[in-house]
Amino acid sequence: MDSEQVTRNPNTDPAGFSRVNEEFLNLMHKQGITNIGNSEDSILATDHMLSQPPSDEESIQNEILWVGSFIGETLIRLFGGKWAWDERQERWVVLIRSKNDETISLNVFRKVENRIRKGMEDSIEYWYQNIKEMITSGTEDYLKKIKGE
Repeated sequence: MDSEQVTRNPNTDPAGFSRVNEEFLNLMHKQGITNIGNSEDSILATDHMLSQPPSDEESIQNEILWVGSFIGETLIRLFGGKWAWDERQERWVVLIRSKNDETISLNVFRKVENRIRKGMEDSIEYWYQNIKEMITSGTEDYLKKIKGE
């Protein structure tokens, strides 16, 4: 399944991402990886899961869709939020409200693709820690912190 066709189609039913997440978790459990679920610990382990990405494009596209759906659904469960079509990015994203009620748009599929193609320079753990801080402290406070104010 080509992740681009699914994640860049405004007519895609976003409930499908939840189904893909469940398929991904079931596949992991069948492979003996039973300590994975929709939790923060599982997001933090994603870099390890992607440490040996597939070599063929079809498998890469499948992994982008599976892992992106997994991360998106986990973020929604941890912080609230929803899947939404983003006109500017022309892709399905996760929208989450920060502490100061600003909407944060998270392009989980692009993040997973970058991690697969670029390696640890696009760490999901690092990205997640920054997103979590932005959500819990508010975008304004987060931006002040990274600017050293």
